[in-house]
This record gives sequence, C-alpha cells and structure tokens, in this order.
Amino acid sequence: PVIIGETGDSSAGPVTYMNTLLPWADSRGISYLAWTWNAWGNPADVLVISMAAGTPTAGEGSFYRKHLASLG
Repeated sequence: PVIIGETGDSSAGPVTYMNTLLPWADSRGISYLAWTWNAWGNPADVLVISMAAGTPTAGEGSFYRKHLASLG
C-alpha cells in the first residue's frame, strides 16, 4: 500500500496542486491524508476554522471536503 501523508497546500488561498494530485492518486489507488483536521490558531496552517461546525478553510479545507464528498 502507498499513502501520501501531509499533502499540505494553501489553506487560506486557492489550492495550487491538490486539484491535480488527489484525482491522480485516486486513479492509481493511492491513499492520502490531509495535513491536520484541527482548528489551530493560525488559519494559514489548518483545514478547518471551527471544530464544532466543521467549517473548512477557504483553500485546502474546502477543496478536500468537496473532493471527498465527490467520491462517495
């Protein structure tokens, strides 16, 4: 098995490579993990801005959420 860990892209701004990486990995049966699903103080380093609501950041968090939802 192959797992890509801590894929880290831009949390605050538009993604720069996730829109290519995740579909590529999916097409090859490669698993991946996001950086972290924690609401730490710096919104540039996280995927969610609210743990209670699960609100994703504008960049990578929103992309991950939309991408994972499209798989199911």
